[in-house]
Amino acid sequence: MQETLLTIRIDQKLKNAAKKKAEKMGLNLSLVTKLFYSSFVEKTDVIKIDTEAIFDEAIKSEPVKKQLIKIAELSRKKYG
Repeated sequence: MQETLLTIRIDQKLKNAAKKKAEKMGLNLSLVTKLFYSSFVEKTDVIKIDTEAIFDEAIKSEPVKKQLIKIAELSRKKYG
């Protein structure tokens, strides 16, 4: 099998979180990426993203909560 080099841009926090999780599983990011690509190519169905679950997770984060509270306060001031 001939290999090629892949360079991607990714958010630093996401990369660090993925690396940490991979290392806990005894893997490295290169292998995780290969596994993802293999799975992506082999699946016959379209990858479905559960946006509701992603949103639910996002609003649990403290920075997002603070922003939502700030937006709500500004909205109340402006619109009553």
